[in-house]
Amino acid sequence: EELNLSLKRKLASQNEKNSVLENQISLQASDKIDAERRIYLQKQESQKVTETLREKMKVHQSVVNEIKKQDETINALEAIVRQRTTELESHKKSLKKANAIMKKYEDSCALIEELKEENVKIANEKTLKDSAFYSQVKNLENEKRALESTIRS
Repeated sequence: EELNLSLKRKLASQNEKNSVLENQISLQASDKIDAERRIYLQKQESQKVTETLREKMKVHQSVVNEIKKQDETINALEAIVRQRTTELESHKKSLKKANAIMKKYEDSCALIEELKEENVKIANEKTLKDSAFYSQVKNLENEKRALESTIRS
């Protein structure tokens, strides 16, 4: 009976050990299932992140393309501005020339008026036979017409 009792104790001890091992195996299996679940969830999260990155890359590429288009537009507009600036500078030079001609014309007109007034005074003092007076007035009037013609053209 002692042997039986001893064997029962060993059996009980072995059953406890087996029970502890089974609990450990069960816990390990549960940990394994949890780990597999975490791995699965991480893979899903990784796929979502990858998809989000793809979408962001598409948006980024469209933004880059739009910036390139805007750069091309800006370059074209800058070229137009340079051309217009050149044209304006040319017109500015032409206007300066026209203003100089106009100033000469105005000066000539004023001189002609002064000479006319002076000639009228001289004519009043002299006889109407003084042909030099009329010749000078005619020359000045011709010069005035020539300047007016130059201005018109």
